[in-house]
Amino acid sequence: MEYIRISKEIEKEYMEFLNEFLDNDEPIVPWSAGLHGKSLDEFIEESNNYEIGNLPDPTHVSCTTLYLMVDDRIVGALSIRHELNDYLLKHGGHIGYGVRPSERGKGYATQLLEYSKSFMRDRGVERLLLTCDSENTASRRVIEKCGGVFENEVESKKRITQRYWIDL
Repeated sequence: MEYIRISKEIEKEYMEFLNEFLDNDEPIVPWSAGLHGKSLDEFIEESNNYEIGNLPDPTHVSCTTLYLMVDDRIVGALSIRHELNDYLLKHGGHIGYGVRPSERGKGYATQLLEYSKSFMRDRGVERLLLTCDSENTASRRVIEKCGGVFENEVESKKRITQRYWIDL
């Protein structure tokens, strides 16, 4: 088991990961793990730029996107936002994570979140904000299992977002 960044060397595994979401009519989670109309080379460059803070839009924040590989297969992805802007403070939080449909229920989401806690602790962050849609019971359980303390709900036109804090 290892956490890796996107590269040409894992193109086949990455495409299988993406296609499993698409084949199940699900959005790619986290959002930063998807190509969104870019070529793989463009996506790699963009991911690298986001990690070093070279952002295409001043309203965006720097972010590290990692993929959890188990037995040469990407089972999940992790988006670690280095800071929060107003939108992320209400609806997104520091961490986004997703597990491919065929690998859910095996503890990978918990591993992704635990790894992100360590990643941010190593960078001097003392508290993490985690959010999930109010209907996402599985994500809520993962957040609570990893120490998330419920703060409140934020309602928008599209959804109700639950907000949790984790002290590191």
